[in-house]
Amino acid sequence: MKKIDKRGFALIETLIVSIVVAGILTYIFIQFSTLKRNYNISFKYDTVEGLFSLQDIENYINTLSDETKQEYIINTVNNKGYLQIYLENDEYIDNVEGAFSLFNAGSSADNYAIKLFSTLEIEKFIIIPSNYDLNNLDLAPDIMKYLKIIKKKPSDRYRIIAKYKNNSIASYMIDLEVTQNE
Repeated sequence: MKKIDKRGFALIETLIVSIVVAGILTYIFIQFSTLKRNYNISFKYDTVEGLFSLQDIENYINTLSDETKQEYIINTVNNKGYLQIYLENDEYIDNVEGAFSLFNAGSSADNYAIKLFSTLEIEKFIIIPSNYDLNNLDLAPDIMKYLKIIKKKPSDRYRIIAKYKNNSIASYMIDLEVTQNE
């Protein structure tokens, strides 16, 4: 009778078990890294606090006159592709006139919009059409990265986006309804 060498069988069995264990560990690592990335995203993008602050801004925008909405917001977004208001040297300025002319309501000390932005700790505020084209936007890289993540739904609405001083970003869809004078 022939004697079978069992050392070869043990080596093959060890290799197969090692490959299975390595595969399982790789799968678990990938799942945890995806989970960690999504967890980090949930604390940076569209936080509850950020969405509520954007709702406050939407409420303020809805109190504006139709003329202000049409002349400043809608015309700027249609002509330039977006309206951006950002904090520079402790002053809010925009991409239209350089000075913060949004909802121009008196002196800067009395301007409710500036107080609102300051209280909400907004570093950058952007209004874009809902059917935006990323190639036509000249925004900060972190905001561009955020816009690639969110789902774009074509409509005639607008999206307001805020980047806060704590580096979180939130966006909110709004209607800028302007009644037509007959």
